[in-house]
Amino acid sequence: MKADEMYILKAVSIKLADGIVFINTLQYHTEKGDRSKSRYRWLGRVCRVDDVNAKIAELRTDAHRLGPWKWPNDPSWDGKIYYSDSDNLHQANWLRLKLMKTVDWDTGLKILNGWDKKSGDYNLSKKYDTESYTTEAGELVDITDKDALAKLVGQNVWKEQVKKVKVLDAKVPAA
Repeated sequence: MKADEMYILKAVSIKLADGIVFINTLQYHTEKGDRSKSRYRWLGRVCRVDDVNAKIAELRTDAHRLGPWKWPNDPSWDGKIYYSDSDNLHQANWLRLKLMKTVDWDTGLKILNGWDKKSGDYNLSKKYDTESYTTEAGELVDITDKDALAKLVGQNVWKEQVKKVKVLDAKVPAA
């Protein structure tokens, strides 16, 4: 991964209302040789389907297709987004796929809670972090609150993911 790229590990697109979707991602960045710069973050966007389709059309034009994939109003990353590549043509294809794979609210809640469509079971490693996302206004929102999300059309919500560190041989000092 390049120093200016944030990789999308997983994503879900959930219908909030007619013509409005919430796309949430888990993203990761690391730099070769310097693990201290590694980070995970949750980043989602509430958007109108018509706006996404217009953006897809724009990104596919010759004037934009080779430009860098930038998340709109990215709150914590100045670099590019990477899925299978980090240009706008790949962004357009990814957005089109997210729209095609949009699920209804109830299915979306199941996916956020770790439901695996292939197995039909819940898997803890597939669970999304859903609480205390920061809005562009600086408020906190739970992404399982459909009404709260629906009020954020055209905005991002995000949360840094704290790495889970395994404590090895932790010893408690003698009292």
